[in-house]
Amino acid sequence: MQGVLAGKLAIVVAVVLLGVVAVEAGEAQEASATRVEVRVWQDVRDERAIYISARPAEGSWRTLRTVPLPLDEGVSSTGRFRYGDIALDVPVADWASPWTVQVRVWQDVRNDRNIHVSARPEGGLWRTLGTIPLSLDDGLDSSGRFRFGDISLDVPLTGVAVTTLAGSPGSWGYLDGSGTRARFGGYSGSGNLGLAVARDGSVVVADYWNHAIRRVALDGTVTTIAGARGRGPEDGPVEIARFTYPSDVAVAGDGAIYVADSGNNRIRKISPDGIVSTVAGSDRSGDEAREMRDGPALQALLDGPRRLALDVYGDLYITERYAVRRLSPSGWVSTFAGGNGHGRRDGPKEEAQFQGLWDIAVDDAGNLYLVDDNRGSIHARGAAFTIRKIDAAGMVTTLYQGPYPALGGTLASPSGLAATGSGLVYVANTGRHQIVTLTPEGELRAIAGTGEQGHVHGPLGSARFSAPEGLALSPEGDLVVADHNGSVIRRVLLEGSALESGEIPLADFEELPRVAGVRVSVFAGRGGQGFVDGPADQARFSLYGHIAMDQGGNIIVADTNNHAIRRIASDGTVTTIAGGNGPGILDGPCEEAQFNYPQGVAVDENDLIYVSERNSDRVRRIDAGCSVKTVTDAAPGLHEPHALAFDREGNLLVAHYRALRRLSPDGRGTTIATLQSLRGIAIDEEGTIFLSGGGNAIRRLDHDGRVSTVVGTPGHRFGGAFSSFLFDVAVGPGGELYVADGGYDRVLRVTRDGTISVVADGIGANSLLVAPDGSLFVADGNESVIVKIAFEDDQGDE
Repeated sequence: MQGVLAGKLAIVVAVVLLGVVAVEAGEAQEASATRVEVRVWQDVRDERAIYISARPAEGSWRTLRTVPLPLDEGVSSTGRFRYGDIALDVPVADWASPWTVQVRVWQDVRNDRNIHVSARPEGGLWRTLGTIPLSLDDGLDSSGRFRFGDISLDVPLTGVAVTTLAGSPGSWGYLDGSGTRARFGGYSGSGNLGLAVARDGSVVVADYWNHAIRRVALDGTVTTIAGARGRGPEDGPVEIARFTYPSDVAVAGDGAIYVADSGNNRIRKISPDGIVSTVAGSDRSGDEAREMRDGPALQALLDGPRRLALDVYGDLYITERYAVRRLSPSGWVSTFAGGNGHGRRDGPKEEAQFQGLWDIAVDDAGNLYLVDDNRGSIHARGAAFTIRKIDAAGMVTTLYQGPYPALGGTLASPSGLAATGSGLVYVANTGRHQIVTLTPEGELRAIAGTGEQGHVHGPLGSARFSAPEGLALSPEGDLVVADHNGSVIRRVLLEGSALESGEIPLADFEELPRVAGVRVSVFAGRGGQGFVDGPADQARFSLYGHIAMDQGGNIIVADTNNHAIRRIASDGTVTTIAGGNGPGILDGPCEEAQFNYPQGVAVDENDLIYVSERNSDRVRRIDAGCSVKTVTDAAPGLHEPHALAFDREGNLLVAHYRALRRLSPDGRGTTIATLQSLRGIAIDEEGTIFLSGGGNAIRRLDHDGRVSTVVGTPGHRFGGAFSSFLFDVAVGPGGELYVADGGYDRVLRVTRDGTISVVADGIGANSLLVAPDGSLFVADGNESVIVKIAFEDDQGDE
């Protein structure tokens, strides 16, 4: 036998979602359950010596130790059975906290081999699972001294608020089946499942990537209703009908399913008898590519219908980009609100403007609720999200508007919305991994999820979500959530006490630390775009390109919109080296040469200046005698060269839009890495190459050609530390990295241990260079100046 534990066993078990768990004859309860396999041992020499083992379902008995169980807790009321109890702590996989299961072993005082087993959840009743006879005839241990019998117990887990109905976290595909066997379409980072709950409690799913409409039954069984036959607009019986990227569904009282068939620009209907028909939308001609046309439903033009909401009167509301359309039961499509171009204007619905509608919900009074965003671009810090309302009188108001997620805004890409009949609004706060509600006072309150990313079941305040998206309300008022980027469907049983007390904290925003002792000053340029040489405070640039330093400490500037290469001396005096004669690709003497939007610039050990041209797809060189020569013309498949840098062997590295190329001193070009949207290059003393661009990350190219991520953050819509516009990267004297984040208008530092800190903000950082003394020079594209950043104390962060 194995060693003895004191009192409790720790057991790792799998969760089985059981639709109905047997209680007693004639009784049933809907619950989740954990399966525990228990083995009772009996000493053949002393049959009153009982031991107990347990293991996860389908696990190994070797995983846990075996515990003696004295049968000295008492006897039954008849005096026939003696018994002993043991409590098993059960840390259930994907659950927030362990569950305690109590097991009781009974022994017949007249027949020591007559054994029964009872079990219950902690605080439950023994009659929940009943008392089960256990014959000790499953075998003997290897020594022959102990006989044993096995039993499996499905112990209900009570008081559980968040569970999974179907799907497996992070596993995408197309597969019908039960519970975790089912698969939904999509890929990492983009699930895009639209949800609605039917009157019978089943969940109808618009499976965008599988072009299918699916149903999840109450017991978690997934079946396909229609589609999954490839893309297409075909109507007819569900067995032959096709959809193209269906993005949402709405279920009518008679069971009919309306589908936002976004790829076909149509609204489709699946009738209760299984016939798919088009109820709104028609084909477009080339000159109608983005037109929205009202009128009879089958003549109307829809533009990528995204989300649906069906009111109690049978009107179907449809979101499209920046407008809300309505399909009436009479078969007429009208623009209900918006449609006047992008904007953020409240007021009468005919005059209101929306920027980017993500989801829509409706209450019983006919009020519409919308998730809208302020779609960010370069220098716009991402997107600020709002909850807006269109009341029954047609007035549009903003109920909630938060700051940009990257600056601490609570709402980060909220992708799902649901409203109760009385107007209580629930929001899937995708980027914060939490479900929140909006109070009548305009406050956000967390109702489910810790805000930590994960897949954990349990109470509302302990559960974890991972990028929850679509939301739907069941007839009982529970929430259904498309979670883990659309790979699982989860159920949230709402508890009134949690909603009223507000005891679940909103997901915290962890503000980045700031580098201490930073001094920021303008080194050259008076601000505003122009083309003027002269003293530092009089010179003017039109800066969107990179900067470099020559052997004498002068700063070389690719002055993009002036089509010129400029030099800034150590005292700040600015002169034009070459170009400035309008756009062109003319080689020759510097004063006559022309450049075409110079972007990147690098200086070799002989002070020869190399220039990349974004618009002409060329690399040019300014020789010592100040003449310009084309080094490489555009290569097939390569375009938009950005940054330039020299490696230790004297090779010129060129960051094209989709590839990193190496140009050897003898003119041979080789592609050494394929990456998207490359913008910046830096090389450390060991020759390791660092790359910026291509998403919210800095990547490293090792000597063996392997590309890896040095540091990455969530997307800018989720409030990550990086925006999607990382224009440049530079290596500091201690091996730290500096990042020019043009999307968030700031310069960041990344230490060797991965800590990200803010160096300076409010700078439209296009390019960086590190001076020999460790100070930074930054090309500020917002103000068209060169900024110098010096460090008083370079010992670390505050």
